Amino acid sequence: MQVGSHEVASVDGSVRKLGPVAMIERRAAASGVLAGLRAIYAAGGVPAFFQGNLANVVKIVPESALKFWVYDWVKRLSARDYSRPTASERLLAGAAAGAASCTAIYPLEVVKTRMAIARAGEYEGIGHCLQRTARAEGLRALYKGLPASLAGIIPFSAVDLALFNTLKEWLARYRRREPDVLTLLGCGALSSTVAQLATYPLALAKTRLQAAGMPGYPQRYNGLADCLRQTYSDREGGGVRALYRGILPNMLKAVPAISISYVVFETSKKAMLSRIDDQRRAEPR
Repeated sequence: MQVGSHEVASVDGSVRKLGPVAMIERRAAASGVLAGLRAIYAAGGVPAFFQGNLANVVKIVPESALKFWVYDWVKRLSARDYSRPTASERLLAGAAAGAASCTAIYPLEVVKTRMAIARAGEYEGIGHCLQRTARAEGLRALYKGLPASLAGIIPFSAVDLALFNTLKEWLARYRRREPDVLTLLGCGALSSTVAQLATYPLALAKTRLQAAGMPGYPQRYNGLADCLRQTYSDREGGGVRALYRGILPNMLKAVPAISISYVVFETSKKAMLSRIDDQRRAEPR
């Protein structure tokens, strides 16, 4: 019996509820780190740092489950040797996993962003935000920024998943034993850091496109390329530095969250496989 990756991945949702840091990240991407901190606290004190976190929790469980399941499924389909996939096969599986999970839950991604940067009391909850956005701006608004999101998540997931699994398997062969928790944390931290540095400008553009049209965030971009161009050419603080605005809070959230999710996934999968083996041995022959 094979353990489904989606069954294990659904366990890790609770470890990624890094609400305050996620809130700072969203505001920082839309404006700037210090400005984001001041605006959040002025809007509602400490509770405001957790605004929109429920949407993040609701989103992350199915997203993680689908991502890990698709990665394993595509790897099984495409790899000539499932136990030793090539780098290109890992990258393909990671890209497919990112695209599938992002597209499937994208309306919740929009809701998460809007609830995080909205004024206190503007939305009564996830359902109200979905309904109000769809009524005021049409169903297309729930997919605003999807091309930018896919452009960021596909390379991010490809690099993150491929690098994590490559490091994990290499260390297991080198040490001749299964990686422990600290090793998994280290592999997850390194893979997520590399992926973040490689793709952050696209994540920044995604957040700005999602926020466009809300109070305080005028509609000023005509798509992903235009958003990146305007950000880079901003006279008041453009350049490469502007494309990485808000990356510090993003890294403070993403690196530990992704690392912990890998640990939970791997240890849960190992425990489930061990339990299945015990049940098989206990069955009468």
